[in-house]
Amino acid sequence: MGPSARPSSPEKKTAGDPRLPPPKPEALSILFTPLPTERIDYIESCVRISSVLSGPKFPVNETRVRKLAGQSHDRGLNSDGFARQFAAIIASGSRKEMLRSVTVPTLVFHGDADPLVPVECGIDTANAIPGVKLVIVKGMGHALPKVLWPQMIDAIVRHAV
Repeated sequence: MGPSARPSSPEKKTAGDPRLPPPKPEALSILFTPLPTERIDYIESCVRISSVLSGPKFPVNETRVRKLAGQSHDRGLNSDGFARQFAAIIASGSRKEMLRSVTVPTLVFHGDADPLVPVECGIDTANAIPGVKLVIVKGMGHALPKVLWPQMIDAIVRHAV
């Protein structure tokens, strides 16, 4: 997640099965904490969000998060956008049947330390897609740390060929 966006609801990243584990309380609380509108407060809030979501193995690059958050703030904020996205996610219900109809080669990455969308949700999503390849990354949270980009790009290239 880039610091410019609110984290998406866990329902968006799962097949929508309500029996799956919920987000950790600290991750869920950031979904419902309004983002500040003052630039410096917004930036610091993005650093806190990134810290909660990053996972234990991959620390947040605070300099990078601050830079991206500042750029995001300077482009403009749209707090109504998050509310509309969240409402659409809730209204969409389970996506399991739709996932079963996926026929393209599919690769799912998921961190085993994701506090927002527990790894069981990623596994459930992967299990719903025929022929999927699931990659679980140890110590990764909800974010895609830059240090893992080469590994992920290689996996995508191998999967796509």
